[in-house]
Amino acid sequence: MSNKKAAAIAEILKVRDQLVVMRERLFQLKAATAARTKKVDGLLIDCAGAGRVFGVRIGLPDWNNVLAMPGHQFAYSLDEELKEEMERVSTNFNWKSPEQPLDRSNNDIILLIDILATLDAWARSRPAPKRTLRQIVLERLEEAGPKGSKAAAIRGYAIDNLQCDFSIKAVGMTLNRLAKEGRARRAGQVWFPVQQGLQTEDDGAITF
Repeated sequence: MSNKKAAAIAEILKVRDQLVVMRERLFQLKAATAARTKKVDGLLIDCAGAGRVFGVRIGLPDWNNVLAMPGHQFAYSLDEELKEEMERVSTNFNWKSPEQPLDRSNNDIILLIDILATLDAWARSRPAPKRTLRQIVLERLEEAGPKGSKAAAIRGYAIDNLQCDFSIKAVGMTLNRLAKEGRARRAGQVWFPVQQGLQTEDDGAITF
C-alpha cells in the first residue's frame, strides 16, 4: 500500500473516530435534556395542582401544539407558537419577561451547565459495561505478548477477572474463534496474540 493511500485511510479513520465520539456525546446530551425536561414538566404539573388547591385553573400548554411539527411551518418561531398556545389556555400569561438580553444569555448558559451536570451525574451512575470472556482472553494474550500463554493460565486469569467459573473448553473455543479471525495463533499448547493490520475482504475493501 502506498504512503498516500495509507495517509488517506488514516485521516478517514481519524474523522470517523471523532464523529463516533461526537455521536455518543450527543446521545448523552439528549438523555440529560430528556431528564431535565421531565423535571420541568413535573414542576409545571405541580403549579397546576397548587392552583387547584385555591380553586384556580392554571393553564398549561399542550406541547404538541408548540413544538415544530408538520402544519406549523407558518409560525415565525417556537416562541410565537408558544405564545399562541398560552393565549389559548390562559388569559394572564406574562409575556414581558424581566430578563434583559444579557440576562437571558447568562440564564441560557446556566441552564446548559445544569444540563451538563445532569449528564455527568447520569454517566457516573451508569453501571460499568460487563466484560466478556472474549475480551478477557484477548487482554491476557496481549499482556503475555511474545511469551504467549497456555489456555489453563488464561482460564485462571479470566476466572479472577470475571468472578465466575467456567470450563477450560469455553476458553479453548474462544481461542479457536480468535484464531479463525486471525487474532490469535497457537504453537503446541501455547497461544500468542496476532498483531492486527489491514484486513482485506474478498471484495477488496479494507475493513477496520
